[in-house]
Amino acid sequence: MENISYYEDRQAYNPLARKDSNPFASFLPAFFFYGMIFYIPFFKWRQFGGVKMDWVLMGGVLFFIFANLFYVRKKAATLSSPLNILFLLFFVVNILATLFTPYYTEAIAGLVTLVLAFVFITVSNLMITDRGYQVTLPVVVCLSISLNALLAVIGYYLGLGVFLEGGEERGLGGTYTANDAAYMCLFLLPLLVHGLAYAQSRFVKFSCFLLILLNIFGVITTHSRGGFLGMILILAFLAWRHRHFMTPKRFGVVFMLTCLVAVTVIASVPQAYVDRLLTLKKGVSMESDTAMQRRSRYIVVAFDSFKNNPILGTGTDTFGTVWQYSKEAIKFKMSSRDAHNTYLEVLVGSGLLGLVLFFVIIVKSYRNFVHAERIFARIGNN
Repeated sequence: MENISYYEDRQAYNPLARKDSNPFASFLPAFFFYGMIFYIPFFKWRQFGGVKMDWVLMGGVLFFIFANLFYVRKKAATLSSPLNILFLLFFVVNILATLFTPYYTEAIAGLVTLVLAFVFITVSNLMITDRGYQVTLPVVVCLSISLNALLAVIGYYLGLGVFLEGGEERGLGGTYTANDAAYMCLFLLPLLVHGLAYAQSRFVKFSCFLLILLNIFGVITTHSRGGFLGMILILAFLAWRHRHFMTPKRFGVVFMLTCLVAVTVIASVPQAYVDRLLTLKKGVSMESDTAMQRRSRYIVVAFDSFKNNPILGTGTDTFGTVWQYSKEAIKFKMSSRDAHNTYLEVLVGSGLLGLVLFFVIIVKSYRNFVHAERIFARIGNN
């Protein structure tokens, strides 16, 4: 979030920025960094022969950073951002929550994960060049997530278990869970729609259209109900966001493509997914499935924990442990579980202080996006 908002703001003020003359723009450091980015969707295959490939790639990146400390110090001076102080405050709150947690082991593990997230943000700010932000990073992200979507689609329609979630017929690809695969596809849709609308090359436009279709099918094969609702909301928002693109000259083409996608998707949606979506109508009643009932209880457990620990929570990433020791977990015969809701995770882990800071970070990042967008529009750069 910080990476994108910072670089959008910088690029908006420097639309004709020259090619970066820094050591990280060369092939080898870029290979390690973008290789690490490309590897993110393929969690299942992160380890070969006991070696974690993402750690190897990160090690290569850190080697180049430490080998170029003079340049790093020079560039670090240009990376100031109002978000930095917010991230620091959020980190301090999580440290305090961990100091007073009843679940010390789990909270320390969560805090380490948070530190790794901050390290990743810092490394990304150092490694991504201006051209990397504009071209390389979007291409790598689009290719990696779309490849995972393709594996999920192939696994689902051909019944290949290696690409399905264990014990269920849900498309997975190479990532951690089917829901993760769905949300990665959703993350990609705004980038692809932007490329379809504003790319100069017809080849790029056609490629974006095909990848949009592929990632929609990727969401469908995961059977994710949250993914489906998110997709509807995102597509509706994107239609509103790009409404100015709909000139009379373009309307016919856009309408034809929309109908083609809609008919193809509707004709291809499996009945099992339709049945799963229909459970949303039942809400959390006794007739709904176990997953829906369980998720409603996550909210109850989260707010019970909040009432007992309102200011600092129970420690970073401890919702799973809070759930494990709750009476609700006994009913569902399940141990540690995620809340499937980032806001509940933050509320339980770092209390009201953490949640307020988290919302401030989101609002500030969004304002950065809007600010950069207006500057880009003013200079005619789409």
